[in-house]
Amino acid sequence: MRALVGWCLRRPVAVTAWSLLALGLAAIAYVRLPVALLPELRYPALAVWTAYPDVPPERVERAVTERVEAAVAGVEGVVEVTGRSLLGGSLVVLRFGWNTDLNLALLNVREQLDQLGDALPDEAERPVVLRLDPSDRPIMLLALRQAVPGDTVRRAAAEESFQDLVALKRLARDVVARRLEQLEGVARVRVTGGYEPEVEVRLDPERLIRYGLTVAQIEQRLRAANVTLPGGLIRRGPFRYAVEVSGAFTEPADVAETIVGYAGRTPLRLADVAEVRPGVAERRGLVRFDGEEALLLLVERAADANTVVAARQVRRTLRELEAEVPGVRLDVVVDESLFIRQAIAGVQQAVLLGGVLALVVLLVFLRRPRVLLAVAVAVPLSLALTLIAFEVADITLNLLSLSGLALGVGMLVDNAIVVTENIARLREQGYASLDAAREGTVEVAAAITASTLTTIAVFGPLAFVEGLAGRLFRDQALAVVFSLLASLLVALTVVPVLAARDRRPGRLEPFGTRWLLVHYEALLQRALRRRGLVVLLTLLALAGAALIAWRLPRQVMPHADLKRLTVHLSAPPGTDLPQLSRWAAQIETEALRLPAVQHVLADLGERDEARLDLDPRPPYEGTLTLLLDEKVRSETVAGQLRRMPMPPALNVEVLLERTQLEALLARGEADLWLDLQADLRAEAEAAADQVLPQLRREPSLVNVRRAFAEEVPGYALHFRRDVMARFGVDARQLADWLAAAARGLEATALQTVNETIPIRLRLPEAQALQRLLQTEIPTAQGLKPIGLFVEARPVSLPASLLRAGQAPVVRLLADVAPGADLAAARDALARALEALPPGVRGTIGGATDAFREGLRGAAWSLLLSLLLVFLILAAQFESLRQPLIILFTVPLATIGVVLTLTLTGQSVNLMSLTGLVVLVGIVVNDAIIKVDFINRRRAEGMPLLEAIEAAGRDRLRPILMTTVTTVLGLLPLALGLGAGAALQQPLAITIIGGLTSATLLTLIVVPVLYVLVAGSERRTL
Repeated sequence: MRALVGWCLRRPVAVTAWSLLALGLAAIAYVRLPVALLPELRYPALAVWTAYPDVPPERVERAVTERVEAAVAGVEGVVEVTGRSLLGGSLVVLRFGWNTDLNLALLNVREQLDQLGDALPDEAERPVVLRLDPSDRPIMLLALRQAVPGDTVRRAAAEESFQDLVALKRLARDVVARRLEQLEGVARVRVTGGYEPEVEVRLDPERLIRYGLTVAQIEQRLRAANVTLPGGLIRRGPFRYAVEVSGAFTEPADVAETIVGYAGRTPLRLADVAEVRPGVAERRGLVRFDGEEALLLLVERAADANTVVAARQVRRTLRELEAEVPGVRLDVVVDESLFIRQAIAGVQQAVLLGGVLALVVLLVFLRRPRVLLAVAVAVPLSLALTLIAFEVADITLNLLSLSGLALGVGMLVDNAIVVTENIARLREQGYASLDAAREGTVEVAAAITASTLTTIAVFGPLAFVEGLAGRLFRDQALAVVFSLLASLLVALTVVPVLAARDRRPGRLEPFGTRWLLVHYEALLQRALRRRGLVVLLTLLALAGAALIAWRLPRQVMPHADLKRLTVHLSAPPGTDLPQLSRWAAQIETEALRLPAVQHVLADLGERDEARLDLDPRPPYEGTLTLLLDEKVRSETVAGQLRRMPMPPALNVEVLLERTQLEALLARGEADLWLDLQADLRAEAEAAADQVLPQLRREPSLVNVRRAFAEEVPGYALHFRRDVMARFGVDARQLADWLAAAARGLEATALQTVNETIPIRLRLPEAQALQRLLQTEIPTAQGLKPIGLFVEARPVSLPASLLRAGQAPVVRLLADVAPGADLAAARDALARALEALPPGVRGTIGGATDAFREGLRGAAWSLLLSLLLVFLILAAQFESLRQPLIILFTVPLATIGVVLTLTLTGQSVNLMSLTGLVVLVGIVVNDAIIKVDFINRRRAEGMPLLEAIEAAGRDRLRPILMTTVTTVLGLLPLALGLGAGAALQQPLAITIIGGLTSATLLTLIVVPVLYVLVAGSERRTL
C-alpha cells in the first residue's frame, strides 16, 4: 500500500490525467446507458392461449384446458400451473423458478404442445405461447379520434359512423402504427377498439329454396372460387417465367359475381340469392376517451430500449402525424416515461443534493477549503468510475440503481474523510505536507479497506438473493459495491495527491468540536466506571425495540402515487355491451365534473384480439382509467368517487393504479386471494357462498369478491329430431342455418394489400331469441321457422372456470384496506379457512407470498452478511472476540430503525428490510475505526483505559463526519419528495435511523464492551 501511495504522490500529473480520462469515459457512459423504471427482470412466466370460439367454459375445460395442462405440466422448471376456461378460449399460465432459462422453457412448452397433435378439437385454434411479464406493459397509451364535434362521433347507430370508425382503424393500423413501429426503441403498436370490416352476405331464404341451395353449398363454392395457386414455370425463348393462378377476391364485387349454382343452364351468381355489401363485424367491446368513441393504441418498447427516449420520439412523431393527416386527433392518454423521468430526476436530485450537503458538513468540520477540495473531488470521480462500471456490467439507469448511488453518495466521502482527517491530524502534529499525506494515508489504509470490504460483504449477497427480491435489488447492490470500490481507489490515490497540495501549517479548529469533545470524554469516563449499568440499559432498549417492532404494520411495498385511478365495472352476467356503455357513460360524465379529473379512458366489454390473449374479459365488464391533476392525491379523488351515486345494478370498484413494481410483487387482480378446492366444484362453490359474507365483515379487507362471476344466463337449443326427419332437415344443415342466423358463418376471406377481411354469411338479423326462432329456413316442404325444429330451454352457464395445480378451484379476491396491516388481512383469511366445511380445502396467496419470499431472502442475506463481516474482521484483527464487539453495533442500529419507522408512520416492507441488511455493512465502519485505533495505541504500550479514551478523542471527529455526511446524503430520499420517492423513502429512513442510533451508542457501548472483553481475555491468559 505504501508503494501505491508513494507512486501517486510522485506522479501527480499522471494521476490527474487518469482522473480526466475517467470523467470523459463516464460522460460517454451516461449518454449511452438505457433509462428504465426497473431493472430488466425477465419475469419467469409463460401463457398458453387457445381460442375455441363461442364454446362454453365447461366444454373448453374438458376439451382444451385439461389437455394443455397435462401436456405442459412436466416441463422442466415449472413451479405452478393455473388454467382458466372461459367462453371462447382457454388460458393456461405457467410460472417457473427465477433461475430457469425462459427461452429454453419456451421451446420445451411449444414442443409439448406440438405433441398434442389431434387431441384438441378441430374447431379450436392452434395454441399460442407468449411471455407473461408485468414489466412489459405498454410504455404509452394513445387515443385516436376524429377531430369533429362530439355529437358526430357518438352517432353509434348511424351506418356512416360505423364506416368512419372502420376507416379510422385502417388509418391507425396502416399509417399511425407503422410509422411508430419504425422508430428505434418501439417494438410493436397494437390497435384496439372501433370496428372490424367484413363483407356481409345477406342470404334470401326464399331464393335459396327456389334454386335448391343450402348454406353449406354456398360456403363451399365461395371457398373454391377464392384461391391463389402456383402455376409452375413456362419457357419463352431463353427465359423462364413463373406463373401464378389467381382467383382471389379483392373487392366485394368479386364476391357478388361468384357462381354458386345453375338454374337449368343459366349460371346463378351470389348476387342472385343474396345481398353482398361492405359491413362491420359484431363487436363486444369499445373504447371511449372523454366521452367520445376512440381507438386505443398500445405502444410497446423493445427489450433493450431507453423508455424515455422512445416516448420522446413517439411524441415527436405524433405531432408530425397530426400535421400530415387532417381530421384526426392523437392524444397521449398514459405515458409511463413521465413517471420514470420524474422518479429518476428525483433520485438524481437526491444524489446531487446529498453530495452538496455532505460537502457543507465537511466545510463546517474542517474549515479549510483546500482540504475540502480533496474530498469534494472524490465524489464526482467515484461516481464517474461507477458509471463506467455500469456500462461494463450492463446495468441500466433505473430507480433502484440510482437509489444505490444515492445510498452510496453519503458513503463515498467516508474513505476520503478518514484519509483527509488523518492527514490533517498529522499536519497539526508538525509533519510536512508530503510526509503527512503519505503517512496519514498508509496509517488508515488497512482500516478503510476493511470497512469497505465489510460493506461490500453486505451488498454482495444482496445481488445473489433468490427470487424477485434478488433480481430487483441486484442493480442497487452492485451500484453500492462499484461506488465503494471506486471511493476506496480514489481515497488511496487521488485524495493524498490533492491533500499534499495544502502546504499551510497549523492546527485545524473544527467548529464546535472542542465543546463536544469535552462533554463526550466526561460521558465516556462515567460509562467506563459503570459498565454494568450501560449493558443493562442497552439490553432494556433492545427489548423495548423488539416489542415495538412486533406491532409495526407490514406490507409488501410502499405505494407510489401515479396520479391515476382504475375503476372496475362489473354488470350482471349476461348484460349486453350497449347497456354497459350507458351505465359507464353516467360514471364518466360525473367523473369529468370533478376538478381533479383531467381525462377519462373507458375500455368496455371484451377485449379484441389485440389484447385478448393475456387479459381475457367477459363482455359485461369494463375498466375506466382516470387521469388526475398532479397536485392532488389519488386517495382523495378515490374517496370522492366512492361517494358518488352509481347505477344500482353495477358493481363498481375504485382502485389506485399500481406501479410495475407493485404489479410484479403482488401478481394478480388483488392483494390477496383464497383458493377453495373440493372433490366436486359444487362443494367449493357452496363453501365460497358461506365464506364471502364473513370476509366482507372483516375491517382489514375491502373489495371482497369472486374472481369471476358465478354464472351467466344462456339457452340450450335441443333438436326435435322427429320433426327434422319429417321435413327432411339434417342436423348439419340446421346447425349451419342456426350459425348464419345467430352470429353469421365465416365462409372465406377477402385479401387486400394491407388486411384480410372475412366474408360472413348471414340470414336476416336475429338479435333476440324469439326473432331467432322465427327465422325461416328452407326445407323440403318450403320455408319453415327454426323454432319448429329446436326447443329452447333457459340454462345457467359458468362464466369462467379456474384450475390450480391441475385441479378445479373457486377463487375469492380481496384487497388490504387502506391503513390496514397485511398480516391482519392474512389472519382474516386464515380465520375463514377454519370455518370451511369438511372436504373443502383452502389456500391463501397473493401479496403475502411476495412478502414472505422477500423476508426469507432478507433473512438469508442478513445471516450471510454477518458471517462474511465476522470473517473479514476476524482476519483483520486476528481475534474472534473483537469482531463480536463490532457486530454488536447491528442490534444497536435496530433500536433507531424501529423508532424512526414508528415516528414516521412507515411499515415493515421489502425496502425497509433491505435497509436493515444494508445497515450491517454501514454501522460497523465506525466501530472498526475505533477498535483499530484502540489496538494501535495498546500496541504502542498505552494502558487499556487511556487507549480507549485516546481513540475516542482522536476518532470522534471522523466518526461524526462520516455519519452526518451519510445521513445528509440520504436525507433528500428520506423526505420523499418527487414522483416515485415513496418507493425509496423506507430504505432511506431505515438507514438514517439505524445509523444515527448505532453511531451515538457505539461511542459509548463499544468502549464498554471492549473493556469487558479485554478483561476477560486477561483473565483467560
